[in-house]
Amino acid sequence: MPILDSVKISSTWKLSSHRKLSSYEQGQVFSGRREYFYYIDHNGFLFLDDSKLKKFTSCLKDRPFLDFFFKRVEANTTGRHTAEFPYISRCGRELNFLRCDDTPLVFHALLPQSSLLTPDNHNLDIYIQEQDRQVNNIPYTSHEKGCTDPEPWDLVYAGSLRRRFKPGALCMTETGRLYHPGPKEDQLFLVASPLAIKLSTQMVFGTDKTIFTWQHHSYEIDIRIPEELDKA
Repeated sequence: MPILDSVKISSTWKLSSHRKLSSYEQGQVFSGRREYFYYIDHNGFLFLDDSKLKKFTSCLKDRPFLDFFFKRVEANTTGRHTAEFPYISRCGRELNFLRCDDTPLVFHALLPQSSLLTPDNHNLDIYIQEQDRQVNNIPYTSHEKGCTDPEPWDLVYAGSLRRRFKPGALCMTETGRLYHPGPKEDQLFLVASPLAIKLSTQMVFGTDKTIFTWQHHSYEIDIRIPEELDKA
């Protein structure tokens, strides 16, 4: 059964991608604070907001910086640029304003708790392949064969920040976007499309419910429409 009745996606997130024209200059100074402006897309890529080419090649990739930035994301209550940039990230005397395509944090990877986040980490692909082997009655090749207490997995956001993956807490909108509770459990954050597509291979879609199977347990996905997300 759905377990996310107390968890919500803020309606502010849905509005933040439709930015009004804002007059600013990167690095401008206001009341002694230097101001910078950023944008996070649906894949979790962070860009300078005025970057004209928003692709992977132009996003910010330094993991320590990304971890520092996203640890400090909070609602923008400064009275500055609040309509265009609903979030801020404080850095000493600098104030970083943030808008987003969907949510201000995005989960972009899923890996075992003991596994390192590296470009050649294919743990999730291997897991999915082995589930397919089981469905097709092909013997396991994994070291987890017969494991009665499988290792927990972590979702990754920012550069390398993690939170424990709770498969029973996944939520999906009728448009197919997938969400999972964030670090503080009280709000839902977007699962990036490439990761959501991989997870969907472990789902069975029905007319009245969607079932997600993970580590030999089945979970009913909480399906919501936008109005339910805002009022939850």
